[in-house]
Amino acid sequence: MRAYAKVDNVMYYSSYTKLTAATYPGGKKAVTQAAAKLYKKSTAKGTVLATIPKNARLTYLGKTFCTDTKQTFHVKYTKSGKTYTGYLRSAAKLTF
Repeated sequence: MRAYAKVDNVMYYSSYTKLTAATYPGGKKAVTQAAAKLYKKSTAKGTVLATIPKNARLTYLGKTFCTDTKQTFHVKYTKSGKTYTGYLRSAAKLTF
């Protein structure tokens, strides 16, 4: 999503911003179908917070749209009493 304005018949566009939307009810429980990395930011180039094993339970918070074609899952994951909130690549397979 990005803003735009027309000034003197010329269109000006801002850079894209990220948008998180719940495509399922927020707080819905999910299970990973394969191991996946949990990232601090919605880009896969960011810091890895944790590696989530196959069949791990997590809480789905929403889907973040980074561009027209790139999306990530916004999730909450608890491991050994510590809760992480981060992003999984959309290729991560979740079962709800």
